Amino acid sequence: MIVSFTDGRIRIRHPALKDPENMRALASLLESLPGARGVLPNPRTGSLLFRYDPEQISRENLLAAEKVLQTRLGPAQERPSAYYTRKRENVLLGAALSACMLGLAVSPRLHVWAGFSFVLLTMGHVLRRS
Repeated sequence: MIVSFTDGRIRIRHPALKDPENMRALASLLESLPGARGVLPNPRTGSLLFRYDPEQISRENLLAAEKVLQTRLGPAQERPSAYYTRKRENVLLGAALSACMLGLAVSPRLHVWAGFSFVLLTMGHVLRRS
């Protein structure tokens, strides 16, 4: 839930915050706190940056508030790390390319289907990184 925490700045990320209504509710709650310096919501990523005065809001109070917020929003679902996602993508691209090359020697039909798969995987790869 809290992904970054330094005195005066905290970033909160949760899938439930992708819902604009949940994001608005949390942003307005944080803005109303004495010592709030700014809230930068991003409903597209489910992330919110809260800047505050550390003299007025203690770290302990924010950590306690996180626990309350977590029970209200529910647990954040684990997702595979970016490393394993990239590794799986690279293995699929390599397998499609190998099948394409094997298809040159074995079967024109295998070559076409493997080449088509390789092109689709490459397009997905490029779109995710652009």
